[in-house]
Amino acid sequence: MFCPTENVFVLPIVRILTAILFLQNFVAAQDLEKLIIFEPSKNTFEVINEDIIDFTIKLKNQTQNNIQGKIKIEIPNSFELVSKNAILISLHAGDSTFIPIKIFVKKHATSGMAHLINISLHMDNQSEISAEPLKVQVAERKSVSLYALLSNILLDPTMDSIAIPVRVVNRGNTIQKITLVNRFPSMFNASAFHESIEFFVFPAKDTLLTFRRKVLKKMLSSDGFEVHIT
Repeated sequence: MFCPTENVFVLPIVRILTAILFLQNFVAAQDLEKLIIFEPSKNTFEVINEDIIDFTIKLKNQTQNNIQGKIKIEIPNSFELVSKNAILISLHAGDSTFIPIKIFVKKHATSGMAHLINISLHMDNQSEISAEPLKVQVAERKSVSLYALLSNILLDPTMDSIAIPVRVVNRGNTIQKITLVNRFPSMFNASAFHESIEFFVFPAKDTLLTFRRKVLKKMLSSDGFEVHIT
């Protein structure tokens, strides 16, 4: 008759014990964070594409016990780790060490934004103890090139239009707004304006465009002429 009454008190007791254990673990993690010095030599970086980010992490064990764990490093996709992304650490009580880190900045890493690198310290059998975000700014670099894919075009009476293909390449690290102007000799222009095209080219990308112009009788009767695309 008394079994159901006893079972009622089992679940609250278990919950209280779980809460106490969680609180103890939380306090222990806070104590470790205060007693273990974990800091990078720099927190902000200004770099260029295809550069190396080079810094060190200072780690000091101010506890009375030996510690073991690992350092994790998370980087953006436009970066590449030269060192390992997880570094095992082991320190005696009172000892310290300096850990070198090298990160390569890829050529397509964009400017105009803060790239975040996150380094965190994890002790064995415990969650994250400490974390440090690092900010990286990539210097703006503008580099746009224009290539004509045809150097000569032969006209004949069967052609109804001229097609001139060009290629625009953005080797920089920022979006570029491009205006291409197609200039035919004035004798072939029906208006006072030259044909133009506006568009955007993203970093490390290229775009193919084709200018088309109707073939006139004046063009066929001429010895030749030049078309300028700028």
